[in-house]
Amino acid sequence: QLPQSRCNPQMATELCQQDLGHVFRGLHDAGIFADERTFRLFDDAIYMFHMPAFFLISGLLFRTREWSSFASRSAWNIVLPYFLWGAVVISLQIALSSAANADATWGNLLWLPIKPYSIFWFLYALLLIQIVAQLVLPYKHGAWLLLGFGVVAALAEQSVLPKGLGALNSASTFLVYFAIGHILSKAAKTNQGSAWGATASLIAFVCIDLTAIALEVPVEGLAGRCIGLVLAMLFVGIFIFTPQLRAWRAFRKIGEDTIAIYCLHTIFTAGTRVVLVKAGVSSLPLHVMAAFAAGLIGPLVAFEIARRMGITKYLGFGATPVARKSGETTTSTIVEPAVVTSPSSQIGGD
Repeated sequence: QLPQSRCNPQMATELCQQDLGHVFRGLHDAGIFADERTFRLFDDAIYMFHMPAFFLISGLLFRTREWSSFASRSAWNIVLPYFLWGAVVISLQIALSSAANADATWGNLLWLPIKPYSIFWFLYALLLIQIVAQLVLPYKHGAWLLLGFGVVAALAEQSVLPKGLGALNSASTFLVYFAIGHILSKAAKTNQGSAWGATASLIAFVCIDLTAIALEVPVEGLAGRCIGLVLAMLFVGIFIFTPQLRAWRAFRKIGEDTIAIYCLHTIFTAGTRVVLVKAGVSSLPLHVMAAFAAGLIGPLVAFEIARRMGITKYLGFGATPVARKSGETTTSTIVEPAVVTSPSSQIGGD
C-alpha cells in the first residue's frame, strides 16, 4: 500500500488549494471580491480538479481492515470530527451572525446526522464511499468491481438520481475517483520519480485546466467531471514523479496534520476577514494573503497545542499523539482511517 509519506506533498498542496478557494469564496460573499468574472475564473480553475483530487488521493491510501477496526477508526477519525467541528462551526456562525456570511440556524445542527453542513459534506461522503470500498474490495477483482460501481453511480447521479440527497449525491459522484485512485496505488508505489514525467504532467495539467476554463465547461456537468478526473490524475502525477518533495518540511507538516486544517481553516479565514473588515481594511490582496496564512497557520498551532495536551484523539485530530522526531512520518486519518497511527488527514470541501 502506498505510504502516507508519499502523499504528504499532494495533501499539502490540496489543502492550500482548498484554503485559497474558501478565502476567495468568503471574500466574494462578503462583497470584497467584487469582480464577478475574475472570481469565477479563479473559482472554476480550483474546483475543476480540487475535489476529484481529494477523493483520488483517498483511494490511493485506502485499504480494507477487519470491520471492528474499520468501525473504530472511522468513529474517531471521521464521525467525531464531523459532528464535533460541524457543531462548532454552526454555533460560531449563529453567535456571530451579524458578521458572518453564512446563515446557519440551530436546525442545521439538528439535521447534522442526515444532512451535512458546509464543508463537512466531504467527511460524510467519504465515510459512505469507504464503507462501499470495505464491502467490495475483498472480492476477486474488487478494485475493478468498485470502479464499475463508481461509473454506474456517477452516471446515475448525473441523469436519474434525485438532487437534494446531500452526501449520497456527493458519494455517487466521487466514488469513481476514489476507485481509480485505489487502482493506481500500486503504480504510484513503485514509481521512483522522473523529471520528464513531472514536467509533462504539469504542462498538461495547466493546459487542460486553462482550456476548460476558457471554454467555460461547467464544473458540475458530466464533461466537467471527466476533465476533473484527468486533472486529478495529472495533479497527483506531478508529485509522484517528484519524490524529492517529500523532504520539504512544510509539505510534510501540512500533509501530516491535514484533519486539523480541514476542520478549522474556515474558522480562521472567516475570523481574519471579519477582523480586517472591522479594522476598515478593504484591500483584496491583503485580505487574500492574511486569510490564506491564517487558514494554514492557525489550525497548525491549534493542533500543536492539542498534541502537547494529549487531547488530539478527543478533538478528532487523530487516534494517537504524534511524536515529532527527525525523519519520522505519519499516516493519514481521513484518507485512510483503517490504519491510522497519528493525527493527520485529508480534506477538502467545496
